[in-house]
Amino acid sequence: MVLGVDMNSLLSYVEPVVVVTNVANSLFDTALLMEVYDQLNGTAAGKSDVVQKEVARFYMIYNMIYSLAPLLTTVLLGKWADRQGQKVLLVVPLLGYLLGRLLLLFTHIFQLPVNVMFGSAVINGLTGGFPAYWSGINAITALRSEPAKRSLRLNVLEVASGMAGFIGSLASGHFFLMKVNNQQGILLICLCLILYLLSLLYSAFILRYPSVQPQRQLPTEVNDPSPKRYSTQIILLFICYLLYDFGVTGGENIITIFVLKPPLSWGAVWVGYGNAAGYVMFLTSFLGVLILSKWLSDTSLVLMGIISNTAGFTTMAFVRRSSVYFIGKYCTSL
Repeated sequence: MVLGVDMNSLLSYVEPVVVVTNVANSLFDTALLMEVYDQLNGTAAGKSDVVQKEVARFYMIYNMIYSLAPLLTTVLLGKWADRQGQKVLLVVPLLGYLLGRLLLLFTHIFQLPVNVMFGSAVINGLTGGFPAYWSGINAITALRSEPAKRSLRLNVLEVASGMAGFIGSLASGHFFLMKVNNQQGILLICLCLILYLLSLLYSAFILRYPSVQPQRQLPTEVNDPSPKRYSTQIILLFICYLLYDFGVTGGENIITIFVLKPPLSWGAVWVGYGNAAGYVMFLTSFLGVLILSKWLSDTSLVLMGIISNTAGFTTMAFVRRSSVYFIGKYCTSL
């Protein structure tokens, strides 16, 4: 009986899904970048400026589709999950990950144009993508944890996600160089898809989900004027997050493309190492909040994060050697 209770408790943790999925994400990021760069480098006859422009154009369109498409379905999936349970928010996005990123394998094997990968972004978006998946992960974790330990559990989840991405990125370049049928990249893409499949199967058939709670009717009359004040604060926080995310995402995309051309001219292994350096931020952020929150306010911690990112991107503007690049990455992780 005790063993059964313990087993049910273990099977209620979402950490295995987070770890396996984020390792797969990190493998896919390296595989996609190398596939896009290799194809466009061949069509542009090795002209680095032309290749960089075309890769930047591809990622601009890809990221726009990947970011905007989930807006159409995340709300619908959320309402569906309220009635049917949180399983919807994991299984549907993970199925989208698997099907969408299967296109990368077809693109590689059949030498399809890289624009086919826009279809991958559409599939990921229409199945909820990362917003639906991560909201489901957070919802399950919050429902499974005590109120006093909820914040710690969510932070540990972020660290687990970051460390999984770190390990996957370190290994991704080495897997890319391993040849199957005298072709590079196939093994990396297949490993990525296998991990997505394992995560999907675990979420669909093994993971224990919280029971669906009946929805209660909220009172129609509320005399407390504070919700208006809180809604204003939420709107301002949302705007700040968007501005920050636009800056960070845009900067990361430029840097990702920059490392492939001279003076760095990185290959797949170093691209993986560079991606891994970005995941260190998950651990340093957790430790920083855990330690510094005793003496600093939330606003001060947010400002420290913004300043460290600004310092890191400023350092990368002057990168001519790999060592300087990693110094800049270290600054963004502080």
